[in-house]
Amino acid sequence: MFCTNCGKEISGGQYCEHCGAPNAISNEKMQSRPTAAPAYKPMKNPGVAALLAALPGFFGIAGLGHIYVEQLGKGIAILIGYLFIGSIMMADFLATGGGPVTLLLIFPSIAIFIWQIYDAHKAAVAFNGR
Repeated sequence: MFCTNCGKEISGGQYCEHCGAPNAISNEKMQSRPTAAPAYKPMKNPGVAALLAALPGFFGIAGLGHIYVEQLGKGIAILIGYLFIGSIMMADFLATGGGPVTLLLIFPSIAIFIWQIYDAHKAAVAFNGR
């Protein structure tokens, strides 16, 4: 076998011993090697993701739908934020019987609740598309 760059005879390694040029034949052999099979990745059901976001979220434990679709950071952030808003609302409700802070935070908490259901469903669909 001869080097395609300098024309000298080579032993068949990946590079020419004389000029250092890549050996075209050995590179083709390297590229044609079979690769390992991709690891099995279970599908995530978008309906289950939405239910895990909705049912526990209704009781103040939001973010489980995101944790189900392996978005652990986002799920924990939603959970902490939802618990934080809920605790402020509960403290205000117990102190004043439903004062302005509770009224101010009720609408954002409902919006976050609805959004996290939608986003968990969307994340499961995207997870399955990978």
